[in-house]
Amino acid sequence: MRKTAVITGGARGIGYELARQFANDGYDLILVSRNRDKLKAAATLLTKEYSVQVQCCGADLSDAASHKIVADAVNNMGVIPDVLVNNAGVGASGTIVSIDYLRQMEMVNLNVGAVVGLTRTLLPGMIGRGSGAILNVASTAAFFPGPNMAVYYATKSFVLNFSLALEKELENSGVRVSVLCPGPTATDFGADSGLDNIKLVKRKYFPLMPVENVAKYGYRKFRDGKVIIVPGIANRISTTLSSLIPRRMSAGILKMLNNNEQLWY
Repeated sequence: MRKTAVITGGARGIGYELARQFANDGYDLILVSRNRDKLKAAATLLTKEYSVQVQCCGADLSDAASHKIVADAVNNMGVIPDVLVNNAGVGASGTIVSIDYLRQMEMVNLNVGAVVGLTRTLLPGMIGRGSGAILNVASTAAFFPGPNMAVYYATKSFVLNFSLALEKELENSGVRVSVLCPGPTATDFGADSGLDNIKLVKRKYFPLMPVENVAKYGYRKFRDGKVIIVPGIANRISTTLSSLIPRRMSAGILKMLNNNEQLWY
């Protein structure tokens, strides 16, 4: 019997590339996204390329009510997922008072709420079966305070710490947990979030990693059972240094690097 992976934000970017990795290993897929057109297009491509079953679940995961709807849809398919990939996320660049309130709450609801909600609704089936895995997608931002992207950084810090806590809670349950922490990556996320305009990216202090490389590295380390997964040498160095640099100093450095330079280019 083939295994099944549920992947949120699976229609594009890191989520889609992770879907390709799972499909290449023979997993059937359940992709979740609020963009139904891109979801169907992704499913068509994956089915054609890998000859796996791909089912779609259109849902806006920033709405808490959707978490149970997704879980019910998965249950109605007669599936207990072997893997849950909590990848869907959104970002925004700017000071706390310059970013629209609803946009900030969307970040919290999607980046944090959906991770907790889907984990809570789909995890019991894995525990009952005695096997399964969760891959949460955070960011290198999780290791730092992030002035000018304060809410985004904080949500990713939540995902990292939630994952580490969950990994310990689930010891001896047969369910394992990993967290993927990519740095700046060549996807639409940068343009959508305003990340492309901050000094950190514009000045190429951390060059954008190809999304395929992020997914391949992330999947390989996930399959090997690594808990904290950081693709890219520069990213691994920076996250290691995060524990050595005083947090207020880190905040000062990130305030400069997260400065929006859009007006100057």
